[in-house]
Amino acid sequence: MSDEKDEAFGDAFEGATRDRYESVSVDRAKHTCAYLEDLVSEDEDIASFTVAEIIDHLNRRL
Repeated sequence: MSDEKDEAFGDAFEGATRDRYESVSVDRAKHTCAYLEDLVSEDEDIASFTVAEIIDHLNRRL
């Protein structure tokens, strides 16, 4: 990931944090990362999904 993308993600992640306590942000990141790693371990094709595709898929499940 480029530095610009990394910085943009970091800014967006922090901006999306509803609760400003750092532990909540870190916990959210850990859970999200573990979930995505589990998805990829189940099916390697998921690694090629875009964020938009993952969001669309999750929205269909809700």
